[in-house]
Amino acid sequence: RNRRGHHMGILDKLRALLPVGPAAGNLSSAGSPPPPAIGKGAAMPSRHDDFHDFFRLKILPYEGGYVVDHAGMTNMGVIAATWATFKGKPVEAVTEAEMRALTPDDVEPVYRKLFWDALRCGELPRGVGISVFDHACGAGLRRAAQMLQRISGVTADGVIGPQTIEAASRINAVAMIDRYRDARLAYYRSLTDTPNGNLYAKYGRGWDRRARETAEWAKARLGDAP
Repeated sequence: RNRRGHHMGILDKLRALLPVGPAAGNLSSAGSPPPPAIGKGAAMPSRHDDFHDFFRLKILPYEGGYVVDHAGMTNMGVIAATWATFKGKPVEAVTEAEMRALTPDDVEPVYRKLFWDALRCGELPRGVGISVFDHACGAGLRRAAQMLQRISGVTADGVIGPQTIEAASRINAVAMIDRYRDARLAYYRSLTDTPNGNLYAKYGRGWDRRARETAEWAKARLGDAP
């Protein structure tokens, strides 16, 4: 199904195989456009929690139910290896019955702990955290963090810390969300020659739609109270 192109297993498993750099969709420091102008609309660092709403309203519909593909057993976007990591057991101990039986309540803490909290999305400007989180679900934590860091003009070490949060918070929030969306689109369109073939031809339409819808959803949250 086309929606399977969205799940964290597709690119999560490929990220070790794909090249790092412009060819893999990572904008190099030299090739990156300058950060959006600082000014009206810049966000102050804050703690907010849009995670639950976004997970229920967007992540679950995007990810779908149980399937088996080249990433292995997957349910609601959680591959068996990720579930094993979350449960602290070897992947060999994860059974088909266990994966099939997963519920939204089971996998929500996986997404929160291993993605939202790991990337400190609740400390990023509102809307920006949503954008980073959603991209990480497909492209992996490091790639999602580096994309934010390059846009923010800080060292792209793949770890979101105080410096990244501060830099991202000084930039116009709408401009940041739009720039992040555009970087996602460029990354997807680079996936035409991978060890698993032309992924963009197979999944690109859905990936593009997801990136655009996430950006619009994120911008809509800017007017909400924290």
